[in-house]
Amino acid sequence: MQISSEAQLDTSSGKILICHQALGASSADDPLSRSLNDAVDEISARLGGQQFFSHLDFELALIEASYKKRPDYDDSRWVLSSRTMYAVSDGFPRNYTKRCLATALNA
Repeated sequence: MQISSEAQLDTSSGKILICHQALGASSADDPLSRSLNDAVDEISARLGGQQFFSHLDFELALIEASYKKRPDYDDSRWVLSSRTMYAVSDGFPRNYTKRCLATALNA
């Protein structure tokens, strides 16, 4: 995800959560490893029991990213290295100065 302006983080239309995940290369032998197709299937299954709009938003994001399940997406395996969650609120990112926000947006 790339944030190109503070307007993208406007919460007037609803809550915005950002999940940053770092992945490391892995092998099929590692039971914690996932392919891209595995990850999409797992997220979709978890959202299936949630509100309809959560699942629909996810499906629309996949379309926007031009994701289509392909066998070659199962060739590479990944394991989660770290996960950091952020909630966009009055203090984030609005407490940044313009210079800090510009640095954060271009990172």
